[in-house]
This record gives sequence, C-alpha cells and structure tokens, in this order.
Amino acid sequence: MSHPNPPWIVYKMRGKDAPLSARARASGNDAFRQAQWESAAHFYTDAICLAPLESAELGAAYGNRSAALFELAQWRACIDDISCALALPAVSPGAHEKLLRRRDACKKDSFDSQDDALSPEAVSSNIATRITADEGRFLVAGDAGFQSNVVLVDNERPLACVANEGAHVCWSCLSSPLCLIPCDRCRHARFCSVACRAASAYHESTDCASAPPLSPRLRLAARLLFEFPSVDWSASVTLSHDAHELRGSAAAAALARTSRTDPDVAPVAAYLRASLPDYERDISAQLLGALQRVDANAFAVRHRRSRSRGALESAEDVAVGIATYALSSLFNHACAPNCAATFTGGCISVRTTRRVVGGDALTVSYGPLASREPTDARKAALSDRYGFSCRCAACAANAPASALLLRCPRGCSGAVRPPAERHAAIACASCGGELDASVAQVLRDGRAHTRGAQQALQKGNTEGALAEARAGVALLAAVLHPSCLAMGEAYDIMAQCFVEKGSFREAADAVEKSIIAAVEAFGEGSLEVEAERAKLHSITVHL
Repeated sequence: MSHPNPPWIVYKMRGKDAPLSARARASGNDAFRQAQWESAAHFYTDAICLAPLESAELGAAYGNRSAALFELAQWRACIDDISCALALPAVSPGAHEKLLRRRDACKKDSFDSQDDALSPEAVSSNIATRITADEGRFLVAGDAGFQSNVVLVDNERPLACVANEGAHVCWSCLSSPLCLIPCDRCRHARFCSVACRAASAYHESTDCASAPPLSPRLRLAARLLFEFPSVDWSASVTLSHDAHELRGSAAAAALARTSRTDPDVAPVAAYLRASLPDYERDISAQLLGALQRVDANAFAVRHRRSRSRGALESAEDVAVGIATYALSSLFNHACAPNCAATFTGGCISVRTTRRVVGGDALTVSYGPLASREPTDARKAALSDRYGFSCRCAACAANAPASALLLRCPRGCSGAVRPPAERHAAIACASCGGELDASVAQVLRDGRAHTRGAQQALQKGNTEGALAEARAGVALLAAVLHPSCLAMGEAYDIMAQCFVEKGSFREAADAVEKSIIAAVEAFGEGSLEVEAERAKLHSITVHL
C-alpha cells in the first residue's frame, strides 16, 4: 500500500548517502581486520542502510557483511547477503566470483540448527483479573498462589512495538539479529527480514520521511491506530479522572493542548487522516486515546547484552524500544514488585521473584525501585511519567531505600535514613541512636572514590583504580549497612579492579559481598542476583 509523503515534510531520500555509507564500511573493514566479526557486521549494516539503492556502495556493503557472517558461521544469513549483492548490477566481475566461492563454501546442511524459533506463547492458568475503581483492571494470583521463579507469561507477542532511534533491532518485531535489511527510502528503519519490511506499512505511513524520526511513543500510538482500525481508542482518553469519548471540538482542543508538549502530534493526526480516508472515527480523538494507552501501559523493551572486561563477564540491559501487550500490560506497578519481565525480541516473559499469596496483585516495576530510590523521588517520577500517585506497600511504608541504608551507631539492625540536609541530625528508626550529620560527607567522599575508580579503569590505570576502590569501600563500610545496595555496588567496582590486576581470589570475595546486597535489594532468584552469581562463576574458573 503506497501513501503520500507527510504534508509537513519535504521528502529528500533522507539519509541515503554514498560517502557516509563508504565511511561506515571502512569502519567495518577495520573491525574485520582485527577479527571483530560482530562489530564489523554492525558497521556493514549501517553501510547498507546508508547506501543509495542500486549503487555500487550497496553491493559492496552486502558483500562485506556476508564475509563477516561467514566468519561467524551464520550460513543462511551469509547466503542471503550474497544473493542481495549478486542481484545488484554494480557488482564487479572479481567481486562476483568471490561471492560465488563464498556461497559454495557455506555449510548448507547446518541451516536447521540455526533456527531461532521462540517457544510457544504460554500463560499460567493460575492468573486472574480484578477490576477496582482506583486501580482499574489488573492481574492477581489465583487461589493457589505462586512460588518464587515461576513463569507466569512465556513469550507473549506484542500488540504493537516500535524501536528506539539508533537501536540495532528490527523496527517491526524488535528482534536483534546480526543481519538487518534497510528501508528502501530512509536510513533509520531496518528490518530482520523481507517479511517484516513488507509488514511495516505503518512506518511508511508515519515517520519514514520525517527528519528526525518521531518519538517512540508517538510512533507506537500511530501504529496502534494503523494496525487496529476497528478499535475505539478514544474510550481510553480521560479528562479530570473520568473516562469520556472525545468528539469534534473537544478532541481538537485536547489535541492542541497535547501538541504544546509534543509538536509532532497534530501533523501526524493530519497525515493519518489523509492516509486513512475510509477511517470512520475522529482521528484526533483516536490518536489521543492511543497516546494515553501507550503512556499508561507500554513497556520499555530491554535486551540483555553480555560484555566482558578481561576475565570478568557481566551483562547490562539496553533499552531498544517500547511495546504494548494484551495481557502483560495488565501487570500493575509496585516499587517492590513480586514479578520481573524479560524480553526476547519484542516478546515478553514474566516470572515471579518471590512467593506470592493467592489473591495478591501481580506487579512489576515501571522503573523506580524501592531498593534504589527514596519514596519521594519514586512517587515524583511515576507522577511525571504515568500520571498517578503511587500507593504501593513500599510507598505506604515510606521505608528508606536499601541503596541508602546506614549503619546504626549503637550496632542494632535498624535502618537509618541519610540526612536530606547536609547539616541535619538523623537517628536510627529502631533504637533512636543519633548519627552526626558529618556521615553525609563521608558518604559523598566514599562515592567520589568509587567514581574515581571507575574513571581510572576506563583509562587503563589499574593500580590507581584499585587504590580509589579501596578508599571508597573503607569509607562506605564505616557508615553503610552491609545489605545496602550502594555498598554492594562499591564491592562490585572493587572486584573489577582485582580482576584487572589478576587477583581473582580477592575479586571473588568482593563479588560475594556484592551478592549479599543484591539479595537484600532484589530478592533471591532475581535477575540482578543471577547476574552477580554469573559474574562470580566467571571469576572462580580462574582460581
């Protein structure tokens, strides 16, 4: 289905640029010569997305990426890239012959082992829904309840998803293969397959020609309208806490208010109106309703990426896009949740992180965690982002974040909140023992040393980093509770320093102390604790 270009944009084959493509390909060649095959493949993907159609640069980029994929034993993807290169008229005879030899060398009999099929979507039968005036519709545990680490939702596919700008993922399904193919018109969108590219009519209809691309939330709202035209999204629009269906001038006025904070909203509504002439509902009201649904229910999709520093293996979560789900979007928020979500591509899986009693709400964190931030900061962040005042158990208890727990001066196990003001006196919540306000300065100095250790590591100064880490841990250990998350993070940085020095026994001891804090903050069986245990294993193999 073909659509006109958005009326507010002059279309200029945005981003298709042979010189930029050549620069990206040169970076890929540098990585290839250093045997950094995955990095080379990513650079070649950038070159492919930048290269003009039918150009010699496009054929060279596909050919180069096929070489990186061959080294990675990605036979099927290698042959696909070779086919793309051979189909272009600008491929030289010498390159043509080299590509044919590479294609013949691919191990075609191993294709079946390279299928990355997801397990079938599954949902626990022990989940029920509940509706209340205050919290709307949400999920609760069935009568039997759940033990820790039970999978509740397994690979639920999104209703709709969009990628963040610059993320190396498919703009249609959020999968992250090494091989991505470009949009024929713009350089930003990329897809994991021809099928995903063909299914991306929403992209062509909203932001293919926009410069820069629209915000992810606006793209997701437009995709919901485009792919689910029969849904009345305006039913989700709220005014003054009451649900209303917006029509006519009311919708136009609400659209104008929204456009003050997101100037792309009104033009997108105008373009959708032009692109969907048979759409029977008020586009302005529908777009506002879809935007509110996105703001209230969309998940930030995060992919876990492994990284290594010497002998230390670790992982980090990278935000790649946002998505909405039919079931999983019904998980309510809690600052100390009993469930955690993970993602494979755009598909979501949710599992319990501790025992859940039958009838209790099943919750995930929308971002803020009681283990990391004080109550006021969490409530403010949730109000700004989602428009509600959090009343979860952690907020109601107003407990200090475990990231900020201080030692009691009398040696009891009570929690001590650090002072909000630099010179304010504070006392233990259990025994009343007072701490001097200078504790706050010790805390700041300790954290400054740990930041210095990180900076020294980045510069390759191992001895300096270790000295800073030791100084930071010594200061923090004098004032922080052993289960405090900030204490665990300081030990984690010290472990990195010991690994760089080759002192694996000391590194393992530091990670074990970090695990104590992670268990207290996130619970046994949590993703964070599992990541720390994996880190410990990567160190102990060297002992």
